[in-house]
Amino acid sequence: MATKLISTEGIGFRAFGFPVTINWFHFLLPALWLSGIDFANLRPDVSAGGIVAAYVGAVVVGVLGHELGHAFAARSIGAEAKIDLIVFGGLTTWSTGKPITAPQRLRVSLAGPIVGILLGAVSWLVAQSIPEFRIEFLVFLDLLTQVALVWGIFNLVPFPGFDGGHSLDAALEIFAPSRAARLGAIFKGAAAVLGVAAVWFYFGIFSALILLFFVFRGGMSPLQEYRRSFDKEHEIAINEAVQLARTGRLEEALGRLDAASGAPRSRDLQRNTDSLRTTLLFWIGRWDELAGMPEELVDEKTRGIALLRTGQLARAEVVFRSAPPGGVRDALLAEALVRQRVDVSGDSEIDPASSDSMVERARQLAADEPEVAAALARAAIDSPALTAANRVVALIIAGRVDDARVVAQDVGADAVWFVETIKAAKEGRDLEQMLSVASSAELCGSAQILLHQLGEYAAAMTVGRRALDAGGDLSVIGFNLACSAVRAGDTDTGLSFIETLVADGIDVTRIVSDDDLASLRGTDAFASALGDPAR
Repeated sequence: MATKLISTEGIGFRAFGFPVTINWFHFLLPALWLSGIDFANLRPDVSAGGIVAAYVGAVVVGVLGHELGHAFAARSIGAEAKIDLIVFGGLTTWSTGKPITAPQRLRVSLAGPIVGILLGAVSWLVAQSIPEFRIEFLVFLDLLTQVALVWGIFNLVPFPGFDGGHSLDAALEIFAPSRAARLGAIFKGAAAVLGVAAVWFYFGIFSALILLFFVFRGGMSPLQEYRRSFDKEHEIAINEAVQLARTGRLEEALGRLDAASGAPRSRDLQRNTDSLRTTLLFWIGRWDELAGMPEELVDEKTRGIALLRTGQLARAEVVFRSAPPGGVRDALLAEALVRQRVDVSGDSEIDPASSDSMVERARQLAADEPEVAAALARAAIDSPALTAANRVVALIIAGRVDDARVVAQDVGADAVWFVETIKAAKEGRDLEQMLSVASSAELCGSAQILLHQLGEYAAAMTVGRRALDAGGDLSVIGFNLACSAVRAGDTDTGLSFIETLVADGIDVTRIVSDDDLASLRGTDAFASALGDPAR
């Protein structure tokens, strides 16, 4: 992405491939230095403009050199880095998109001060070797030496938010992992109090306020860090549970979450823990536990689905009726009624505009519970709000394939092909003739999805391969092929598609959470296909 040179944020450019933004407020720092200069007596033969340029350039180069040290170190561990020169300093943000070890964080944290100190030393040596050079350049070198050395050394002090604080955290995690968070908070808190007091005593309250800005710019005080340190076990448990879940090991993830002793002190951490536990229970299908969780932890739709799955139909109906009407809620309410053998069409709380959502729910149930799916489809068919395409699908799910063909003729040739292909697959006929006249990958993909939802997995794979050969989207067609293959018992083919999808960058959360792939969860082969190096 191109970097805009001038914007409301500041000046943007690239340095050694790193995006750099110099915020307009960054120039407050040289402005403060310049405010104390007596231009008339500094050197009679030097212009004020030259001195201003020297001061501004020294501050920008000094801080930028420091941040480039961080950026290059981040690049060395495979991270993308971005540099922002902000008020009174700089900030390098970086991420690898994967877990970062403590030694790697230590390397990146120390790289900035080390490069800054080296830059200051080089600047001083150059200044000593050209004593008769123009005063503007000598002023530049002198101030660059000060900025680079002071900025580098000062950043090594273990203040919160400083490189020294980050380095201390990483070092403690290496040498004292069980006490790292608590010790780090104590050391950084003491350093912050003593540092602010010393700066106030020697340089005044304004300088002390600037230091306080740096201490708190990370958004957390040492006291907050200390309090959070008691929840470190829970933070680690959440992170490990997320990593386990991303490799399909959902039971292990839930076990790791529950292994943390006691309850977190932090409300935010407790919310994160509850949210992750609810998600894992849903993915695993432990409906009894999910239905029994406190009401404030589970939304109405999730609770209603759990009650449906456990056969508590009357309770599920009550929950759905208390939820906001429309769309998915109406479809789930209709399902609760259908399972109780209640006529859905007579329920005034179900909006006719929700008929498309009812068909979508019918599609989800068609393979495993065809009678419930057919009842939902029949309830939606006569709705004037139902789209023509979904009316065709609803008629097919309801078993009225001939009626679906009649409706399809009014929609167009593609709709007729769609119905004839589904009919041929359900009758076990060869699909090659139908596929030879398919008009597009999108049309084949649509047929593939419905065939899979109807439980015609072999036919879905045949049509899906044709869609993929015609240029269909791998993330959609390939994923559906994986699901059909696993449902059909061809796990090797399913795993092969999953490996391809992961290599192509698909979100593994989508793979892990899909019910069609539930039989693979927890297996070494599944974890390996998802890219878990530990399995």
